[in-house]
Amino acid sequence: MKNNTPFLMFLMIVISLSFGCQGERSETPTKGHVTVVVSESVSPVIKLEEQTFEELYPEAQVDLEFSTTREAIARLFNDSITVIVTSRPL
Repeated sequence: MKNNTPFLMFLMIVISLSFGCQGERSETPTKGHVTVVVSESVSPVIKLEEQTFEELYPEAQVDLEFSTTREAIARLFNDSITVIVTSRPL
């Protein structure tokens, strides 16, 4: 029988490279896109926060939607939005 060591080494390297190479994540906490529903009562403060965040992290895009607190909470519970900012506790 021939020595299969070089072939097995080559096979192990190919397998490890194929599983080890993952693409770059398209969204991280500081890169990507998020939509936030904001209660009208806190909108001035959140607008400033959004501008500052986007200046610090140019690859991030934050879209703000303004609504009543009741509508923001309803959208969160209905799973139509993942992030809300309100002035009252849940």
